[in-house]
Amino acid sequence: MSVEQKTIPTLFAIIASAAFSLPSQAQYSITGEQPAVGNLHQQELHLLQQLNNSYAQGLIDPFELANRTRDLDAIRVHEEGLRMSKHGMNQKGMQKIAAQLNAFQSDLDYRCRLNATGSVASR
Repeated sequence: MSVEQKTIPTLFAIIASAAFSLPSQAQYSITGEQPAVGNLHQQELHLLQQLNNSYAQGLIDPFELANRTRDLDAIRVHEEGLRMSKHGMNQKGMQKIAAQLNAFQSDLDYRCRLNATGSVASR
């Protein structure tokens, strides 16, 4: 084989491997410049803002902020999994996610009230 005949397959292999090794451009998280679309995403964004505000006010400590952010992320991952399933997000799935978000909201409100009236979280 000549050098030209070896170069083309080698170049093709390099380009193909580079294309598969590039990171995905998909983004799930909602950032400040992206509008929250849909009731579930709006509620998730509201909960995230409430978490950060509660921490800023000293109602929850950094450890609790990290744990609750992780819990909220788990709900978001579950929602994304339902959306990406072969059947997509159905009404039952939306109700499950909404129930999880409502339970998260109730628990966060309770903890913030408890810390506001009793022992304020230390930083």
